[in-house]
Amino acid sequence: MKTSRLDRRFSDIKWSLNYESHSLVKFYVIWSVALMVSSLILGCARSGDTAAESLQQIILALDTDQKKSNYLTEILEDDQRVRAADDGALLLQYGAQSAEYREYVRTQIEMDQVNLTKVEAYLDAHDYPSTALGEAANTAPWIVIHHSQGYESRLRNFPHIYRAYIDGLLDEGAMAMYLGRMHHMRYGKMLRMEGAYRAEDQIDTLIQLLELEDLRSEVE
Repeated sequence: MKTSRLDRRFSDIKWSLNYESHSLVKFYVIWSVALMVSSLILGCARSGDTAAESLQQIILALDTDQKKSNYLTEILEDDQRVRAADDGALLLQYGAQSAEYREYVRTQIEMDQVNLTKVEAYLDAHDYPSTALGEAANTAPWIVIHHSQGYESRLRNFPHIYRAYIDGLLDEGAMAMYLGRMHHMRYGKMLRMEGAYRAEDQIDTLIQLLELEDLRSEVE
């Protein structure tokens, strides 16, 4: 895609603000479609081994930087394709209980789960992508995990994200936003830092509040 890091970051910040503003409504909508998604997962369980083996073959075939870049860029494009520029406007236009908004959320949930599976398989095999693979490929894992529906997926992938941060593959803003969303999901509110502070201070505070010190020590 021909979008800059700043453009995508601004887009994701807007998504994050909408998430906070409409969190209660989205919780209701997500809960209402959760049973349908669960049924889909259970229905695919029998073919799960075959799908996992197929994905593993795809991951192992990513033996050049260009193949890795194409794989991750396509995932990022899929992530953005199911997201409206302003989901708050969509909510206001149709209403939380409308078929249009339910379909919008359902499509996101399904795509987010598919993308998360693909990204986690990549990270397990190849680690976090370097900036040499291109901007889209480099940010794809962070965005996909950041958009995933549950707290556990963020916790599970914290070592990958934090390693990318200390290796210089993700900046302080991305790391702080990742942890900030975790704080919101765990405590029901965003962390408000008082006075002047550095991004590193915010990250350290969030890691302490989220009790991630042991995981951080393992990475370091």
